[in-house]
Amino acid sequence: MAQTIKDLESRVSHAHEELTDVTDQLLTCNGSDRCPSSSPRGIYKIKLPGITYFEVPCDEDGWMTIQRRIDGSQDFNRTWEDYKNGFGDVKGEFFLGLEKLHRLTDAGQYELNIRIGDVFGNTTSAHYSNFKIGSEEESYPLTDMFGQYKESPAGHALIYNIGKQFSTFDRDNDKSDINCAQKYGGGWWYDKCGISSLNAFYFKVGEFKKEGYGIHWGTWTKNAHKESLTFVEMRIRLKINTPSA
Repeated sequence: MAQTIKDLESRVSHAHEELTDVTDQLLTCNGSDRCPSSSPRGIYKIKLPGITYFEVPCDEDGWMTIQRRIDGSQDFNRTWEDYKNGFGDVKGEFFLGLEKLHRLTDAGQYELNIRIGDVFGNTTSAHYSNFKIGSEEESYPLTDMFGQYKESPAGHALIYNIGKQFSTFDRDNDKSDINCAQKYGGGWWYDKCGISSLNAFYFKVGEFKKEGYGIHWGTWTKNAHKESLTFVEMRIRLKINTPSA
């Protein structure tokens, strides 16, 4: 009986692998390498050369959500490998993964929109007309954003992060004497350590006792160094007239 169960499990596993391969081939043929425009909001499958297809939330205007914080259900204090590959639930809190972001932005020109909110229901957004992530060999730097910020009430809190390498608590690439990712509790493009960290510790009450220990966007309000954001959504969109891969 036990051998029969093992045989069935093996057959199911093999069938799943075959289905995955077929799905990959279909996605490659369909050229699904981006969020579709003028389509219903939902979860779509994306296929990029060299990696297995993955799911992303897309909206009707072609925006792809690459990171989301809404309730603290996911631990963002993760290793380099976790941030490289991505983690979480695309229907809730998640980070898409640095390798996917590198491959996406290396293949086409993308813009970035960051939406943030506090515990009182106040929201705002910041927009960058260029967004690109370098390779793992370069430590996934945040590049190609100089002079591309569009003025908004949120302010330009990425000003010290542009051009910086990504850091995690187990891969310290920042310019500070301390490990910024270890202090703030999440991977980010830290400088010394900077005035933004959207992957930091989540506080449902919307505040933290020590400066810099929560999700923060330091240019929004005068109390940004005391208040931890309770909503974050990072989205990217392929710029108009970028050729299909």
